[in-house]
Amino acid sequence: MLGILAGTSLLESALFEKYTPRRVATDYGEVTLHLAPENAAHGPVAFCQRHDRDGKFAPPHRVNHHANLAALKRQGVTQLLGLYSVGGLNESLHPGTLVLADDYFHPWEPATYNEGQPDGKFITPELDPRWRDRVLTVLRAARDEEPFPLVERGTYVQTRGPRFETKAEIRMLAQYGDVVGMTGAQEADLSQELELPHAMICMVDNYANGVTKQPLTFEAFKAKVKANRGTMERLMKTLLNHLAESNG
Repeated sequence: MLGILAGTSLLESALFEKYTPRRVATDYGEVTLHLAPENAAHGPVAFCQRHDRDGKFAPPHRVNHHANLAALKRQGVTQLLGLYSVGGLNESLHPGTLVLADDYFHPWEPATYNEGQPDGKFITPELDPRWRDRVLTVLRAARDEEPFPLVERGTYVQTRGPRFETKAEIRMLAQYGDVVGMTGAQEADLSQELELPHAMICMVDNYANGVTKQPLTFEAFKAKVKANRGTMERLMKTLLNHLAESNG
């Protein structure tokens, strides 16, 4: 089963309108997953809207990552697509560019299910290379069908949020990464502890604060997310179809 972790806008897409909500209980709280119809051409899919917390919006620093990932695992998910709205840390990564991350940077607040128990899971963090290569093949095929800017590797940097980063913070982070977001690294950590291959598909929705002379505002950011939503919907449709074909 494929799991999709995404933000607030994609679930409203017509692509997922026939999905059925299901509450899944975990040791970390209940999560609403949205499940594909049994006869869906793309096969079984579980969609998790990461910011949903008991029917209310959870800002990035309040997202219950432990419950979200545990619910997907309990539902039977075997590989994950994480979709992320990110800021570009350099001018070459302009809004509308898709980046398939191959590494991530988040040394200050790693997420774990390991609370010191002797048999706890210890990981060497990475994004599963075999699953990533498969997703990359599908992205290349999608680009051939409908061209879009695709960067095939990059480092995702996670900050805590919910505020944007200062210009000084961005200057520092740009030394270590290519895009910046507020959720992806913790999801990648927990996915690996649960032995769920996880691919990070990043949509650049804005330049990070100070990368260009144009001021970064929340209103402009939301407008760009909305403008890129159609691209993400078409991309997800193609991804699901191609992944289903490769499973056949």
